[in-house]
Amino acid sequence: MEYEHSLTYAVQMQVDGYIQTRGAQAGARLNRCGSARELLPLLIDPETISTPGFVLRRHIQSQGLVSGLDCADLSRTGNIPWPEAVTQQAAAQLSSLSYRRHRLAISTVNWYKYLTDAMPKGIQRDMIFKLAVVAGMGREETLELLLACGESPYNVRRPLELLCWFCQGVPGVYTWADIQNLLERYEAYAAQEAEEEAVRPEPVLDATRLLLGWANELLDPGLPSAPQARQRLLERMVQVRGELQGFSRTAQAKYLRLTDYLRALYAPPSPVLSELVRTMYRRQELFFDDVRMNSRGKLYMFRGEPADRFGPQREEYVFGGGPGMNLLGKVAMFCKRYPLRVGGIAHGREAVDRRDILLLGYFLITGYRSAGAAERAAFWALAQEDGPMDRRISLIREELDALAKEPDIPERQVRCRRVLNELLAELNFQGFYVPALFDRWVLFALLTRRPARTVCYFLGEDLGG
Repeated sequence: MEYEHSLTYAVQMQVDGYIQTRGAQAGARLNRCGSARELLPLLIDPETISTPGFVLRRHIQSQGLVSGLDCADLSRTGNIPWPEAVTQQAAAQLSSLSYRRHRLAISTVNWYKYLTDAMPKGIQRDMIFKLAVVAGMGREETLELLLACGESPYNVRRPLELLCWFCQGVPGVYTWADIQNLLERYEAYAAQEAEEEAVRPEPVLDATRLLLGWANELLDPGLPSAPQARQRLLERMVQVRGELQGFSRTAQAKYLRLTDYLRALYAPPSPVLSELVRTMYRRQELFFDDVRMNSRGKLYMFRGEPADRFGPQREEYVFGGGPGMNLLGKVAMFCKRYPLRVGGIAHGREAVDRRDILLLGYFLITGYRSAGAAERAAFWALAQEDGPMDRRISLIREELDALAKEPDIPERQVRCRRVLNELLAELNFQGFYVPALFDRWVLFALLTRRPARTVCYFLGEDLGG
């Protein structure tokens, strides 16, 4: 169905302005760095990067959620750690609150890890929502937490996340137990409705029109407090349960169309999408085979001869020493696994998210810059087909042509962001968000004269800088 008539669109409209404001505030520090060595400290600068622990601590502090916090005001200082004793105290109180009010068993040890970003593998998506609800976060705060975790905003095609969006319209009113109860009721109603339809089929509902009308109701701040509103929500979710399967076919189709443009630039030897990714990696000499997770839970690069079973492997490059480096380790693992992920998206096992578009946007810009006349002709021939993604690509022709001439850094930054924002907008994702490390990692690499070498340097592949 058309995006403008979907529940996702209604959610998106409310958060767009917030994201743009936050991104503009942080974007002021993106200026005249010219080399990978100059950019790396800014890329992983702990005070300007938005990490899950920072977002949680700042919100907890601003709301007075735990008592006796004697530390700096994070809304003024940026992302700096709390003293050890303060963090332990907060973790203990939050663990107690999790169980007493929300019936969630989140230990003091785990809360401490979340507050200090001591989670090398990241935070599971459902846990992000649990933490947000326990902390009494509203929609905007939860959105920022999701982006800090490297996750896409609310996926309202997932019943759990739609219910979270609904309940967090009035922060602090609903507990996680309430949300779980609503989810269980929805699943029971949906199962019962499916059984009845097997015997007595019903006409297909106009889900597009229904979602458009219901979205406006869901955005009413006073609605979620009424019991009858919750019941109406569940009934309506059951009516359009076919739309609540976790991913958008429209987004999938646009993503796959974007890969057609990359095929024109990179000419992979096989039509299989994983081979397209591998071809792009080979073209830029990006190799992730040696990225591993060791037994201590740290992300690291291993190089050299593998050790035998009686000896340890040599760790040549370790992602650690701060939240920025830990997040870079997650970026490296995401890139390593991308040949598998792209197939999952094509077959509907994975939903498209912002990182997909940012990563492909990087390869689009760099591939176009290095392409010959034949590749560019094939690229623009695709745009003549006049589909949604084709029209979007046509809008960035001036930017791509200008970037191919290697302008100076200020112009390059402006034009790269325009390209990335257009691609994100086509799939209805938030625009470029500077506090998120994945976003700035892509942009910072594009700001240099040799983006592929910069990527290697950022991810430890080119230790010589």
